[in-house]
Amino acid sequence: MSALSLLSPCALFSSSEPEDLAEGRPAGETCSSSKDCGSGRACVESRCQSLETSIAGELLAAAGRELYLAGDMRGAIDAYNDAFIAFERKGLVAPPDVRCEAAETAIAAGDAEIPRDQAARLVHECALSSLPFSKARTAALEALSRLRHDGLSLERLDRDAPADAYFTARPLRPTADSIAVSISINEANHQGYAEVRERLESGPLRAAAVDCFIQAWELTQAKAAEANIEVNFRSRLRDMGSYDIYEGRAEVTELPGEGFGPCVARVVGASLGESIRVRRTLSWTMPIHVSASIQ
Repeated sequence: MSALSLLSPCALFSSSEPEDLAEGRPAGETCSSSKDCGSGRACVESRCQSLETSIAGELLAAAGRELYLAGDMRGAIDAYNDAFIAFERKGLVAPPDVRCEAAETAIAAGDAEIPRDQAARLVHECALSSLPFSKARTAALEALSRLRHDGLSLERLDRDAPADAYFTARPLRPTADSIAVSISINEANHQGYAEVRERLESGPLRAAAVDCFIQAWELTQAKAAEANIEVNFRSRLRDMGSYDIYEGRAEVTELPGEGFGPCVARVVGASLGESIRVRRTLSWTMPIHVSASIQ
């Protein structure tokens, strides 16, 4: 059975499954001792937890988490699927934390593994079955929040039952095709200058500027951004024994913080490459202006 068929809206994730409503606080609620939690539950790390469990399900859920942290999304999804089956085999519903971790994984896996409407439903079901601000619930909601500009309907998340579709609003996030990028590098006759300029102009700077703009847009929603960056070149004499050479390195002046400018500066720094041989000791500065805007 495929991962996509198991991680789908079904009874495994339903928030309407019957729970043990014996006297005491429900599973997940804070507690100071086990007697706060009532029959069939114990106080574990200051939260009421059900004593009924599937050890196999717990192990498989732990494996899913480890695979997620290692970046193996397909393996993580398969492990969580197996965990849900193990809990179901014992007549149990997977605990809220496990459901929330699986939902976080579904969002992180992307549309290629789990359709985003389906992944958003898993997050909604996680939220409906868990207490506000619990760690796993918050992580799942944070993962979904990164898609809030892609047409996510926030109103549907406040409903008391899961929906079939969540991305029903008009997407606000700019697409790569809608962003115009301008890169300006001054002309100069310094030794090594043309080689550094060629490295920058032939590298991924333009495409990276688009990515940097989209990342910055998520924080500011600004329709335009620009960055002024300086590349500093300095050469020095190297004694090679029987002969001497002059080698220079270009380095970018880092911009503090996050946003469009610092992001572009990091890309420029990564594009400068190895040292460049010149004929003498020298230093120069290359100013670069990068701007991006929504067309």
